[in-house]
Amino acid sequence: YSGKIINFLLEKSKTVEVQRDLVSMQKIADIVLLHDDIDEEAIRLKCIALYKLGQKGLSKQCFDKFCVEYERLLNAKPDFSYDDIINSL
Repeated sequence: YSGKIINFLLEKSKTVEVQRDLVSMQKIADIVLLHDDIDEEAIRLKCIALYKLGQKGLSKQCFDKFCVEYERLLNAKPDFSYDDIINSL
């Protein structure tokens, strides 16, 4: 069921309504990350939402925490950086 929930929520996050509602975007990302704490798309959503909400420090902290967990589980660094996420805005 986790896979279906993740796929549904990530598809929902692409809708115009969610893209305009940063709090909903953050909540969707949080739920996805509960099911898969190294989901790359979810961390991008969360970092973008927090950054746009003015919580730039928290956005960076979330990314750093994601990187630690990603490296612990996969023994590799993510293929993208925090700057990549922010520069995509």
